[in-house]
Amino acid sequence: MTRPDAPSVARNRKPIRLAMESVLAEQWGCCPADWPPKTCLEIASGTGQHAWWLLRHWPGMTWQPTDLPEHLAGMEAWREESDRTRFLKPLPLDVTLPDQWPEGPFDVVFSANSAHIMPLAAVQAMFEGTGRMLSANGWFFLYGPFRFPEQPLCESNQAFERWLREQDPARGIRSLTTLTAFAENAGLKLDRVLPMPANNHLLVWRPQS
Repeated sequence: MTRPDAPSVARNRKPIRLAMESVLAEQWGCCPADWPPKTCLEIASGTGQHAWWLLRHWPGMTWQPTDLPEHLAGMEAWREESDRTRFLKPLPLDVTLPDQWPEGPFDVVFSANSAHIMPLAAVQAMFEGTGRMLSANGWFFLYGPFRFPEQPLCESNQAFERWLREQDPARGIRSLTTLTAFAENAGLKLDRVLPMPANNHLLVWRPQS
């Protein structure tokens, strides 16, 4: 199978990597080359390109990609070009079905450009599942465009949201207020908000305990 290619990944993969590295290197006290063995669950992995890219730079990480069944073959094509012992077989995951979640815990949960695509109930389910999956010292990284209190959306994100809602009225750029409420109910707290290129952000969450 020809490997699927999402152009947005090529644009955002390096900023995402550097931002995540800054947080995790601070937590684990060493550079990525020296990280101890860790595990990451990726939700809505899409093409699998983020897994392929990040594993090239994080030799201690084992990655579990997931998505709806129609995306798994494309991920497997990228897995063929990676270390298959660390890029695990992609698993089907509908976040609203608790029985489909893989067995945890995981040190990291990561999802990129998913919250504005999922219906809001699925976003809530993603937080609930992540709260169950994260280890006590784990990290949840959520990347994408978001709404912030007292700040209007920039013009580019306004246009993007109009396009999203034309595709499906259940889609939309989610507010940090809503996501924080979902997180608190799932036992997570917001640790930091990292600005990213092109009016995106990386939201970083931790277990409350």
